[in-house]
Amino acid sequence: MTDWGETLWEAKTNPTRFFANADHPPGLRAQVAIELALLPTMDNERQAIDYNGPIQGDQLPRWPVPGIDHLARNCGGGYGLSVILGNSKCGKTFFALSQCIEAAATNMWQVVYLSAELDSQELAFRIGGYLKANPAARSAKGFLHILHVGRGATPEEVQLDVLMSTNAGGPPILICMDSINTIAELSGRDYLRTLRDYSLWAMCSRRMSNGAASFIVVSETNKLGHAKGGNLAYWADQVIKLEKCDEADRIGMTPVRISLQASRRTPGEGPMGVFLRNQTTGRFQKHEPVGVPSRFSRNSGSANIRLEG
Repeated sequence: MTDWGETLWEAKTNPTRFFANADHPPGLRAQVAIELALLPTMDNERQAIDYNGPIQGDQLPRWPVPGIDHLARNCGGGYGLSVILGNSKCGKTFFALSQCIEAAATNMWQVVYLSAELDSQELAFRIGGYLKANPAARSAKGFLHILHVGRGATPEEVQLDVLMSTNAGGPPILICMDSINTIAELSGRDYLRTLRDYSLWAMCSRRMSNGAASFIVVSETNKLGHAKGGNLAYWADQVIKLEKCDEADRIGMTPVRISLQASRRTPGEGPMGVFLRNQTTGRFQKHEPVGVPSRFSRNSGSANIRLEG
């Protein structure tokens, strides 16, 4: 069996050949990229183009985005480095968590959810409610890993925990940072520098591994409606923005306008509609016209359901 250090050296000296090698499982390619992406330097690499060869199609792996049909039709779901932008309390975690559960439920992704704001009871409540409403998602067991980011945790420590939670012989790895802003604050380091480090880690991992390491990054917005503190949205493959609507739903819920602000590899950019958080199903659903009965309740789910075997 090849030593881990030798594997890293092989990938660092010839990244294109290493990551294109189909003999390397997706989980191995993802883990190697996740580790190399935090190195302070990587050599430049020339790429040779076969001008007479076949045209290569889009091969980035996708994961499901429940409740948003527009993304399934136009993008095939979530992919690459997917950024969820939004102001406070507009459903970013609600949206990200549903994607993580569904991605894990396909058994085609190892999902690591980095939680920086929810406590363990709230997270168990949300996941339990989702599984109760969507029983097929129980197949996420063993593929969804929850890590609560501690105070003082550095990017290097978070990276190590991700590697320890995943399997090199398994499927691709999907990492969700919720939210990248709070994770950076928790580090105790310079905020903007740490935010940049995490953003570059995500971008470089995704880029190096050709999507075997993919990311969902939840980010707060500033007063101008842009991602706080950096170039995250410019580096992303997919940018989805959530905005509270001015009007309130008749039952006291605030509709959310969702738009696809950018998609590097697909069409479909623009408004996707106005949605409500359906607390029963754990998914967004299209906003119903006033006068149509709604079916929303928070009295569902169980905090006792565990995904780890």
